[in-house]
Amino acid sequence: MFFSFLLSLFRESASRQRVIGVVTIIAGLLLFIAPARSGAGDVLFGDLLFIGSGAMFSAYAALVQRWRVEPVTATATVVILSCLPLPLLCLFAPSGLHAAAGAEIASQIVIQGLLAGAAAMFLYTYIVDRLGSQAASLFLPGVPIATVMVGMIVLGETPLAIQCVAIAIMAAGIGYSATGRRGTRENLAVPTSVGS
Repeated sequence: MFFSFLLSLFRESASRQRVIGVVTIIAGLLLFIAPARSGAGDVLFGDLLFIGSGAMFSAYAALVQRWRVEPVTATATVVILSCLPLPLLCLFAPSGLHAAAGAEIASQIVIQGLLAGAAAMFLYTYIVDRLGSQAASLFLPGVPIATVMVGMIVLGETPLAIQCVAIAIMAAGIGYSATGRRGTRENLAVPTSVGS
């Protein structure tokens, strides 16, 4: 979300309300991951991988918007290019794929490949196309919020108190930024009088 916001500033100006909302969301995200900081040294490496993936995802959104690529075309391109290294991975990467059940493989193709992959990519590209990369970046902090909610309902997990506070902060930042955008759109929609 941070990288998407930064890259979007090259194309769109950010209102003061949007900046405050993004800073609030980032503060909530940092608070959300704070309990994990006491873990092993591998946590930093994992954080760096997520940062790298976030930078690439936001670059994708900025480039799709800049090049005006249709959501279906962009999604198809990403899916096809992602499949190109599969033969090499099957040949050289260690895998327990041969030991997995056929039903498990099929379910992962649907869940990871279609839903979390192609469908999520299409929806995100569609939002970038319709609202711009800056507004689309506001949806990304909803992922940890939704993950916690689903974990509570499906897995019976209980988030820490600090994570509940972090979720509330992120939700407030998302709401504050979204209302700022709606207000800007409503102001732009009001026609100016001829005499002004």
